[in-house]
Amino acid sequence: MSPEPTVFVVDDDPGALNSMCWLIESARLRVEGYQSPESFLAAYDPARPGCLVLDIRMPKISGLELQDRLNALASQLPVIVLTGHGDVASCARAFKAGAFDFLEKPADGRSLVERIREALEKDAARRSGGSTSPEVALRLERLTARERETLELLVRGFSVKQLAAELAIDHRTAAKHRARVHEKMSVNNDAELVRMMLAEPPQKP
Repeated sequence: MSPEPTVFVVDDDPGALNSMCWLIESARLRVEGYQSPESFLAAYDPARPGCLVLDIRMPKISGLELQDRLNALASQLPVIVLTGHGDVASCARAFKAGAFDFLEKPADGRSLVERIREALEKDAARRSGGSTSPEVALRLERLTARERETLELLVRGFSVKQLAAELAIDHRTAAKHRARVHEKMSVNNDAELVRMMLAEPPQKP
């Protein structure tokens, strides 16, 4: 029997850590809190499924530095970065390092829980090793190189504004790329695209 997915939370502020853990527990998700990156790294086990919710500003090892250390360990744990002092450079660095999302504090509780669930689904899909269906594979073949790059960023949660910054193009061009990806992949929005790429079964109405 595979272990239950866990939401790992790292924040050096005890009050913020307890509040975050309470929010996640109230959503009936398993959670573990750590007051430092060092304590999380000491307990880190790549075999345990889940996701990581990470504060960006911490002493000794910052959230972004912890992300770098996990990448050095070839970790594929989805990472949601939280910050009360967001800036473009930190956001760009987090996404380039593979962050699942980058949110500013105070994050809306409902939206945060939704993103956590999506991150857990992404981790579960990766661990299941499910292959892409023939139909989806055919749709992917229709994408240009730039559209495939756009798709990968959309699945990672990029907005049109973030797409434009990452691809060094203007906002209107980024929006056109996203629209073409939606059309060729036969989806209506980014949420449907993410579910398709994570091989999630369609939700019942």
